[in-house]
Parts: sequence; structure tokens; C-alpha cells
Amino acid sequence: MTISTLAEVIAPATVSDLRTVLRERRLSFRRAESMERYSGLIDWPALRGIVGSGVVHSNQLRVTRNGVVLHRLMYSDDGKVNAQRLDGLIAQGISIVINKLEKYAPAVATLYDDMRAQFQNEIIDLVSVLTSGPGGAFKLHNDACDGLVMQIEGAKRWRVYGSPVSYPVIRMPKSLPPETPPIFDEVLRPGDLLVLPSGYWHHCDNASEISLHVTCTIQPRVALDVLRDIVGRLADEELFRLPLLRMDTQQRAQHETALKSRLVDVIAQTSFCDAAARLSDDVGRNEEK
Repeated sequence: MTISTLAEVIAPATVSDLRTVLRERRLSFRRAESMERYSGLIDWPALRGIVGSGVVHSNQLRVTRNGVVLHRLMYSDDGKVNAQRLDGLIAQGISIVINKLEKYAPAVATLYDDMRAQFQNEIIDLVSVLTSGPGGAFKLHNDACDGLVMQIEGAKRWRVYGSPVSYPVIRMPKSLPPETPPIFDEVLRPGDLLVLPSGYWHHCDNASEISLHVTCTIQPRVALDVLRDIVGRLADEELFRLPLLRMDTQQRAQHETALKSRLVDVIAQTSFCDAAARLSDDVGRNEEK
């Protein structure tokens, strides 16, 4: 069975249902009616062929053992993945994480295009995680994006904890993980779907010899994205490039007044929602180049 649309991924729920779940930040889990539900997207032999072909640069691939990232020299030569060396690591038990999976697998690319159409103003990525041996790909953590976890092959035990971080973003101050029992503790098997909103602390352990899942990540635009874009554009203005601490006391006072006045003007003239939509459009155009 080949999955090509978001609606097929989440059926019998609808895309409207999914938007509500993400807006309300509700954990959602659905057992598979068919273990073959997601098998047409990618499988381990196909993924092994992609990695072995050399099209995946080592900086697009992450290899971990028990949550610890392994150095690229352990599985690559001159930036290219050494398939034989990687096979040796797989035999020992590792996890292989590939971002931008849509670049390498046609069926995944079709799903990616549909997801971009459904979430036009948000950042979409498809990530494959293959795990061999005991352990998992990551230590206990939370993500700044929502995730739709599709189990493809094998099985993984997922544990998710309550008291999620409220609307996390990349580079925000670290918070302490919860010390309470998990609110979700299930083994995902082929065809199962877990919708994991951002901020939920979680980790997963391999429950089979080889396990493969694909996560569709959805990252919404927030005000901080717009502010970072504003900062980038202000680099064109000399006012913001002058050395602050090489001025005398009077110059500093005058310069600070000018800086604040200009910032007030820029913020007042900015529609954050329109700017966020424009940023998303720019991402889409850059990806199509």
C-alpha cells in the first residue's frame, strides 16, 4: 500500500481533526488496522540502498548509540558514507537518523509535497530513524516541532511524559525533564501512528532486531522567527553596526536613543502574521531551487 497524502496517513481522522489535535496540543495514538499501512513509503532495504549509493552526505545523516552521537569518521570518508563501515556499526547496534528523507525516496517526496500544501505556512520535514540492537536514537528530550510518527518495520517502545514544555522553540533555555511516571507507554508496531505535539518529553527504545519509523515534523512560525528576520534586515543599516563601547558617554546616550527610536518604528510597521507567512513562502521557494 502506497501512502501519498496526509489524509491517508491519519485516516480515519481528517486533516481538520489533526489541526485541532495540534492546536490543543493533545497526544494521540492509533493502532494499525493493517501492518502494511505505511510499507509503501520506505523500507530498510530501500533505505540501505539510498545510504549505500553515496547520495546522502554525511552531514545529512546522524548515527547514534544509546543516545550518543558517533563521530562521522566512524562511518564516512571525505564526507561520503562508507556503507561497509556503517554495516559494521549496524551489527553492533546503532540508530541512523536521516533528515530531508523526501530528497531520496519518491513516495516520501509525494507525501512531503502534500503536507506542504496542507500546512503552507509551516516548516515540514520527514525524518527516518532506523535502530538496530537495544537502546534508542535519543535520550529523554522534547522537540520544538510537532511530530507524526509512523512505524514502518519492527517495533519501538515509546514513553511520553506529562507536563510538556509550553510552546518550545529552538535555542530556548533548557528545562528539567519530569520525574513522574509516563502518561503514555506503548510499543509501536508496523502501521501504528503516534501524534506527538511539541514540548512533550519522550524517548523510545528498540523492541526488535531492526526497527524503522518515519516522523513527519511540522514546525509553526512564531514571533521569534519574525524578530530574527528583522535583525537580519537591520544589518543593512549602519546605525545598528556601530561599535557600542567605543563611544564616549554623550555619544552612547544619543546612539541608544536613536537605536530605540528606529526599533520602535520598525516594530510598529511590521505585521507579524504577514511577515511569518512571507518567511514560509521564502522557505518554499528556496527548497524548490
